[in-house]
Amino acid sequence: MYNFDKSETDRKIRKDSYEFKYDMNIVSSKLKELYVDRQLSTNQIPEIFKIETGIPINSGKCYQIIKKMGLLRGKSESISLAKSTLDYSTSFLDDKMKGIIDGIVMGDGTMNVNENTKVARVSISGSKKEFIEYCKLLLAPYEAGELYFTPSSGDKDGCGTWTTCSKFHPDLYKIYHRWYNNKVKDVPEDVSFEPICLLLWYLGDGSLSSSTLNNSQSLYFSTNSFSRDCIERHLVSKFNSIGIEISRITSDNRLFLKTKSIVSFLQYIGGESPVKCYSYKFHIDSWRFKRTMKQASCELDLDYGKLANWVKNGFVKHSRSKGGKKVLFSEEEFKELSDRLSSGELSREKHKKALTRPLNIKNDLFDSQIARLKGESDEDYLDRMARIHIKNGFPYKKYSDVKLQKEWFGLVKSQYIIPDTSVIKYRRNGLSFADNFHQHIFSLNRKNKLSPLELFNDISKLKECLKKNNACNGLLTYAGLHSAICSDVRSPRLNNFPPLIARDLYNYYCEDGFNVLDPCAGFGGRLIGASVSKRGISYIGIDPSEKTYYGLVETQKFIKGVKPEFNSKIMLGCAEDELKFLRDDSFDFCFTSPPYFDTEEYSHDSTQSSVKFDEYELWRDKFLYVLIKEVYRVLKGGRIFAVNIGKFGRHNISEDIINMSLKIGFSHVGTKYIRFPIYGFTSSEKDFREEPLMVFKK
Repeated sequence: MYNFDKSETDRKIRKDSYEFKYDMNIVSSKLKELYVDRQLSTNQIPEIFKIETGIPINSGKCYQIIKKMGLLRGKSESISLAKSTLDYSTSFLDDKMKGIIDGIVMGDGTMNVNENTKVARVSISGSKKEFIEYCKLLLAPYEAGELYFTPSSGDKDGCGTWTTCSKFHPDLYKIYHRWYNNKVKDVPEDVSFEPICLLLWYLGDGSLSSSTLNNSQSLYFSTNSFSRDCIERHLVSKFNSIGIEISRITSDNRLFLKTKSIVSFLQYIGGESPVKCYSYKFHIDSWRFKRTMKQASCELDLDYGKLANWVKNGFVKHSRSKGGKKVLFSEEEFKELSDRLSSGELSREKHKKALTRPLNIKNDLFDSQIARLKGESDEDYLDRMARIHIKNGFPYKKYSDVKLQKEWFGLVKSQYIIPDTSVIKYRRNGLSFADNFHQHIFSLNRKNKLSPLELFNDISKLKECLKKNNACNGLLTYAGLHSAICSDVRSPRLNNFPPLIARDLYNYYCEDGFNVLDPCAGFGGRLIGASVSKRGISYIGIDPSEKTYYGLVETQKFIKGVKPEFNSKIMLGCAEDELKFLRDDSFDFCFTSPPYFDTEEYSHDSTQSSVKFDEYELWRDKFLYVLIKEVYRVLKGGRIFAVNIGKFGRHNISEDIINMSLKIGFSHVGTKYIRFPIYGFTSSEKDFREEPLMVFKK
């Protein structure tokens, strides 16, 4: 064994040498243990050596000392350590291996060459150990060595890179001269574009970025080390040959794929990452894998304008992209469209109309049943018509999934922001959409009035309604019957807050990231408004009615299907109780419309505020005051509380709200007025009424 105990004079050791700095007896003893007893390689030893002795050492110094000690483990190990070479007589370079090496070199890989022996080796370094281990497995035919870690210094202290190197081989010499022409690394003309090559290149040097602002994604490669000429001549043409389009090459030579080619590219390279550390590079929204309307029309050899018209009118089932901009077709939707075309139900002819009705409200379901008989009197006709309607059931506006999607995305589109004036224009868009999830609203009534459902099921009252709305003359449609019943002076339907006005108020008062509270959620108008707002807000609503709660949950489920990123929570219970479970200073905006005491009978359950507190003064003090006080507690400082309620009957609720809010600590920063139309069931000389929207600040 090599003797490390010679005198300093005999060994002529430099004072800055490794042997001078450290006790070589400790070093040699530990190296013998690690190398001989524990059978570790010289690439594995340094990290463990430093941990166990506190003495730094690199793999080269390991080999040098081990060789001096005469500890090499036989001929094969000696050759491996001394020369890092393989048997030159065997070639491993098939198309797949060429693709693997090209992919590594295109990314973060490098090559070293020995021109004397005409051999080269490939090495790959990176911060992700899992990825380097994966490359080591792929380079197994060239006996890639154990990984070793190189820590970074300076500002990046604590980080570093993992590296593995193959052994030298003539195969790799051929690859080297393809990539390093004139000793400068650049893309060869015959670069492999096998899936494995692009996969390794993408994992090493590719990026996938998303923008929530405009709902876009971009995929690019950092090819700044290559010449622009080679990128344009070799890489772009290679991408085109496999159907992948390039959008641009930036001034620093980054190569961007067209958005429509991202999915095709990821599918071409396997669709998922072979290593977990880079799985985020394959995270694509599921809707991007669906066919666009253009792709569907091309595959079916169908006129694009015709398909667009079918989509617009709800003739065919389809999906939408996140945000609703693109019309898409899932595999099931595309197959259904194809089957309907094959059966002749839908015609490919450009000007021929569809044979089926839109998938929306059944406007004329009973036309054939209620046709007037020859010689039938008005009274007999009204009686027969009324009985047919009652037998078939209340004319709910029940929407199909396609119609619901169309309605919801319609609410997303305009993103109007209310002007800074005192009057807010009424718009009813979205009310029928909300009714779809709250059909029980038609069984509820105003004080001393019938519910629409009660009037409908009373044959004498239904006949009067039909007669009043010219049913005998054939002027009352199925949809018109619904409106006639709900606007009858004897059975006015309950109010719901218009989703578009709610949306516009969120746009006006909220910012991205705001948490919104609605203590009296009602029939979903404000929930829907929050979901279609252009602000990225979260919504929490509270309601005491079980039927209304389940309607809100169904609304929430639908919204989750078209806008998965929208966060909402619905709580069942009395607002004055449930608010106490919410944290202080946890909301950015509160917007609600409380009950009008007992004007509208939402249910007769004991949870209803007007049932719990059956006198106005008691209701005001035990429900309304507590609600405002709790809202003040959970609202952040400087944030807004907006509440809409008008004067009905002898109780001026809005005035009481202002007085109580000021007493609790809010400042009244202003009042806007929502202009609602006057319906036939309200006696007034005016065409509209104005309800206050009181705005308070904590």
